[in-house]
Amino acid sequence: MNEEHTQQPAQLAVQENVSSAGLDGKALMKLPIPLFVVAAYLAMGFLWNLWHPGWLIFLAIPAYYGLAGMLVNAPLRRRLNSFPISTLCVLAFLLFGFFFDIWHPTWMVFLLIPLYHGVVSAVFRKP
Repeated sequence: MNEEHTQQPAQLAVQENVSSAGLDGKALMKLPIPLFVVAAYLAMGFLWNLWHPGWLIFLAIPAYYGLAGMLVNAPLRRRLNSFPISTLCVLAFLLFGFFFDIWHPTWMVFLLIPLYHGVVSAVFRKP
């Protein structure tokens, strides 16, 4: 029982620190990130003629909303499952392929997707 009483104030302190830092997931979900990404893409294209690698910036949209969704969902298992691991794997694969021409061994980054979700499901099983 004593352990339960010591953990509860610690959890409240963490929640207060997160809310005082302005990390509200619902507010982050309302930001018009697609408009910012389109503006950045057009700027990169018109100013520096980076149309081809610049389109990769559109992968920031699902990555951002996945990370913001981690702050919205209350249970830890849900937060970890909403982590945008698949988007980050696609981004890593394309970046290594386009910029370093390393396509062959980099495809193995996609094996992280089922591995990540398998570990999260195994660690946080429903009772």
